[in-house]
Amino acid sequence: MNKDLTVGRPETVLCQFCLPLFGSIIFQQLYNLADSFVAGKFVGENALAAVGNSYEITLIFIAFAFGCN
Repeated sequence: MNKDLTVGRPETVLCQFCLPLFGSIIFQQLYNLADSFVAGKFVGENALAAVGNSYEITLIFIAFAFGCN
């Protein structure tokens, strides 16, 4: 489905374009939150630090993937 982003009110078009991006970022954050909880509660401090450090790398890959579309 192709949508012409030059037709319509800019606020509406921009919101329709950004909603899937915001949704995916929210789900990624919830996944990281659950991963941090499990790693911190059951594995230990080093695992929690690893999860926290790897999240930024994951965000870079996600930003690159969204930029390539």
